[in-house]
Amino acid sequence: MYYSELKKAVIGHLIAGVIFAAVLFLMIFSVRYGKSLSEAVVLFEKEKQKHQQMNQAVTDLENVMLAIDEMLPEGYYSRGHRDIILLAIADIKSNLRFADVKVEDFQEANSEIVLPVIIEFPVEDYTVMTESVAYIQSFRFPYFIFDDINIVRDQKTPDIICKIQGSIRMPAGRLSQPLSK
Repeated sequence: MYYSELKKAVIGHLIAGVIFAAVLFLMIFSVRYGKSLSEAVVLFEKEKQKHQQMNQAVTDLENVMLAIDEMLPEGYYSRGHRDIILLAIADIKSNLRFADVKVEDFQEANSEIVLPVIIEFPVEDYTVMTESVAYIQSFRFPYFIFDDINIVRDQKTPDIICKIQGSIRMPAGRLSQPLSK
């Protein structure tokens, strides 16, 4: 009699223990799963932010490439660098009609093609002189490097002459294809 009651109690405790162990296992599993899921969500959010940052970086890079393409002179991909520099000289001569432009031989230094230039023009008005210097300074590609600016009185005539010494430069390397899409 004790044996059957004891047997029922042991079986009941075993069943309760198995149920408790199963519930405990499920609780531990669900807590770990919840933590793993929340970590996965955090990682997903980080990856999503990285993806957005990469997209923004690509957009910024494309904008920079477009800006560089816009800075390049017309015909950059179809003309040589020396031709482009000579076109810049022609542009200076056409915009500063009253100026005397002298050039020396092309040089190559520090991965740049350099054309030394001397520009002389009469100064009748300070505003015209500053606008002329600003025009020369506005060159972006090729660009103008000023070495010296002198304002002197001509010994033969009473004119005041502005003499600009410098060089027109551009990188010796070449972009092989347009940067824009």
